[in-house]
Formats: sequence, C-alpha cells, structure tokens
Amino acid sequence: MTTKTLKKLGLGNNGDTSGRNKADDRNLQGQDIVRCYKCDEGVRFVCKPCEAKVCKRCVGDHLETKTSPGFHRFAFYGKDDRMISSNPNVEGIVDKDENVKEVWSIALLPDLPESQRIIVCNDQSVMVYQKQGGGGWSKNELKRNIGDSIIRCIATSSSRILYTATNCKNVYETDEYFSTEGTRPFFAPETDGWNPRGIAFSLVTPDHIWIGLYNAKLKKGNVIKVESNGTCVGYLGNETEEKPYINPRFLAENKNGDICISDSVGKKVFVLERKGALRFPYPPSENSTYVPRTVATDRQCNILIAYPRNGIHIIDKNGELLRIVEERTCPTACCVSLKDLLFVCSKDGDMKEITYLS
Repeated sequence: MTTKTLKKLGLGNNGDTSGRNKADDRNLQGQDIVRCYKCDEGVRFVCKPCEAKVCKRCVGDHLETKTSPGFHRFAFYGKDDRMISSNPNVEGIVDKDENVKEVWSIALLPDLPESQRIIVCNDQSVMVYQKQGGGGWSKNELKRNIGDSIIRCIATSSSRILYTATNCKNVYETDEYFSTEGTRPFFAPETDGWNPRGIAFSLVTPDHIWIGLYNAKLKKGNVIKVESNGTCVGYLGNETEEKPYINPRFLAENKNGDICISDSVGKKVFVLERKGALRFPYPPSENSTYVPRTVATDRQCNILIAYPRNGIHIIDKNGELLRIVEERTCPTACCVSLKDLLFVCSKDGDMKEITYLS
C-alpha cells in the first residue's frame, strides 16, 4: 500500500514519525494482521484490563507484568465470522462411564489462555477431567456430596470457582480441589425463603457475578448482581416487578451483555437486557414440552441450551434457531471453551468434545 493511499485512508503521517513506537510503525506498513506489542508475531489475544494485544507465545511474559493473581483476563482478538457447521464433528470422547450420569453442571477450570481441565458435578460427586499429552483425558474424583446437599451449578472465571447446592442458602467459593479448608461461604440472601440457584460471572463487567434466587413458597424468582466481595449491588430489572421467569436454575451472560436464564419451571430460556427488559423467550411458543437445563454462550453471541429430551439447541443472539446437535444422546449439561469447542454430558454417562463451527 503506497503512502498516497495511506493518506487517503487517514493513516498517512506527512513524514512525521515522532511519538511513534516500533509497533506503531509495523502496523502502518500495510500488512493484513495486527502485531504483538512485544514481538513481530500476529496478535492472538487481547488482555482486557491492560488492553494489550499479544501473540500466543508472549502470553506467559505478559502474565508476569503484574504480581496480583487474576489481574489479567484474556479474550480472543478480532471478529470470528465462522458459521454453524452442517455436520458437527466429535473430536473425541472425554469419558464414557455409567457411573457418571445425570450431570447437572459442567465448567472449565481457570487455565489461561485455554482451559485443559473440565469440572463436572452430578448427584454423587464432583470430578475433574484433565487433557493429557496424547489427546486423552484423565479423571479425578474430588469430593462426594454429603447428606442431602447436592452441588447443582458451578461457575468459573479466570481465577475463581463458585457453586450452589440443594438445601443450601449460601453460594460457596472453593479452590480447584474443592477442599474443606479452601471452601467458604461467598454470598447468602438477606431475606428468608430465597435460595441461590444459577450463577454466572459477567463477561461485560469485570468482577461482577449474576446469581439466580428462587422462593419455593412464593413460587417466584429473582436475579441479582453481586460484586466480587459478595455484596449485592442491584437486581436484573426492578426488585419488585413481576418477572417472566420463575426458577432461574442456570444462568449465562452473553458477549453482547444479555443475560440468559434457564427456567426449569417455566420450561423456557429467557433472554433479558442488562436493565431487565425481556428481549425474547425460547422457544417462543407457549406450549413448551421440553425442560431446558444448562445454558452457555460463545464468542459469536450464540446461545447453546441443553435439553435432555431434545438435544443441544444453538440459537443466535436474537432467538433464531440455527441448529440442533446431539439429538439422540439426551444431553443434560454443556459448556463452551475459549476456542468454541462444545463439551456435552449425556444422560447415559458419555461426555464428548464437539466442533460445531466451521
């Protein structure tokens, strides 16, 4: 690209190179990629707090620029315009075990920049799967549920793990081993009768967490916003207004800021704006026969919903159904990795790693 063309595009400098560093010069030379701020490689990630653009090789160096744990949070750089594949491909079987049935929640453990560990909970135990060098997965059972308290929802960020359980009024924070000494109450509702259900870390507002609450006596639900220290700072919508959802069993925040609520009583997924206005319910029909379980989102703002009797529904940010995958496996839980790999747990104990974008 010539200097004259650069000037027409507003990128010319009239010969003035003062105040510009080497990285700026590289990025004005007409190449089709943005360069890492530390080297000549193409940018792969952007650190949200620093706004630094780094390649895959320099991620480790960038992590060492701050001593505070969890300071850096990486996202993929640039727009991803891949399409939903017409033929989703099973990359591999993570596990096939009859003892691992009825999984309630699945999440990625916080490894940057790409998680290689998955945490899974069902009515019997909590398990961690770790990717091995040869492509296989190892399994480690961490903790058996005690008494009638069963872990039902797990949410992870780049540095934290939260979970809710049946018959518990608290949201708990734990370490990666779910150890007794590493587990503590994180949040408890101030009003009696409200119990935590779904939890989700915010993708838009750092250090904010969404928590779904359900009152069995009133048969009503609420979703609140909590700071990283466990302090409630607001509601999704007005505190007292009637909500479209009843039991916010699972939550996910979309990249565009929408909050996705899987309601096991209303048998729908409700997608709301951050101020609480309902954007749309899914499915749109009133007579829904399938009960949704976990809900997840990807980098393209697609929403993925696990239906034990009807597969994984992939819808776009406006509620249009794009594709149904895993229709025959009775999926009970799903999550999406940073590379948009879909992990699906089925009712019969299978867990698969699926490529659904092409």
